[in-house]
Amino acid sequence: MINEISNKRNTSIDFIKGIAIFSVVLAHCWLLDREVFHFIYSFHMPLFFCISGYLFSTKKRYKNFLVGKIKNLLIPYVLFFFFSFIVSITILQREITILNGIKYLILGGKNCARVCNWALWYLQLFFIASNIFYFIAKIKYSFVRFFIIIMLFIVSLPIQQYCNQTFENEYVPFAFNALCPALFFMLVAFEFRRIKENIVPKLNNKLIRGIIPVVSFGLFAIGILLAAGNSDEIIRLKSYTFLIYSLFILQFIVLICQNCHNKYIVYMGKNSLMILGLHRPLLVLCSNILPVKEVFDYFHITNFAGAVLVSSLCVFAICFVNYLVESLSKKIKEKSN
Repeated sequence: MINEISNKRNTSIDFIKGIAIFSVVLAHCWLLDREVFHFIYSFHMPLFFCISGYLFSTKKRYKNFLVGKIKNLLIPYVLFFFFSFIVSITILQREITILNGIKYLILGGKNCARVCNWALWYLQLFFIASNIFYFIAKIKYSFVRFFIIIMLFIVSLPIQQYCNQTFENEYVPFAFNALCPALFFMLVAFEFRRIKENIVPKLNNKLIRGIIPVVSFGLFAIGILLAAGNSDEIIRLKSYTFLIYSLFILQFIVLICQNCHNKYIVYMGKNSLMILGLHRPLLVLCSNILPVKEVFDYFHITNFAGAVLVSSLCVFAICFVNYLVESLSKKIKEKSN
């Protein structure tokens, strides 16, 4: 889902991606309480854009970069959409013609919800955003990039409001209404990496290093207070406050996760693309076919505990199948050699 700076994989990044993708699945579980839902939506998709911006590299020529994005984003987007379309018209028996299916595939955005896979908007939008960001990241002068950050911040709200008012029920093509916020989070993280590489190594003073987590927690607390009672998200901005408190919450999550390497969460992070593309159809099938709610009510399991359990089982199923496919592919390669 993202460009790596080097060939050596950073397990801390995979851990953060694992936390992010589980948050996505949990937020999409129908059992989750609205308060927790809104809190997760305050940071989960911005976190993915921040990770992408932090690791963004322009070392490749644009032609190779574009080919890579088509392979890693557009092709999976089409495959996941096709799978969701098949599930919708067969198991869920939704009346969607092939022509309409192609229309929803091209338009993307919230149209993906018509085939029970609203989460796919991210792949299409990220393909567009990353191609634009490639040229922004190529700019040599940092003050120009900081100016672009300010401009993205300013135009995010009016552009999104215009898009949501122009298109019925926020069915904005390509999820274009979230483009500026996505670029904003990517560019902030991109600049943060450059500042971290140039300034943090020079901070030898233990007092200064000790102040950093204290300030980070303070910003996190402010972010939580600002987020309380708000229902904003990256694709439904109601005020500029969202862009601020998301950054406050994100920086703390990154700080506390930067040295974490739990192998199960790391594995989730490595397979975040697969989980993103398949979890929504699985959750919809569970909610429509299995008596999950009735079973949880019978055993007096709370909504939050039930949502965590269902989300965990969903992620486990996808990772287990992916592990089996990886193992089988490895054995086939070994035999062929």
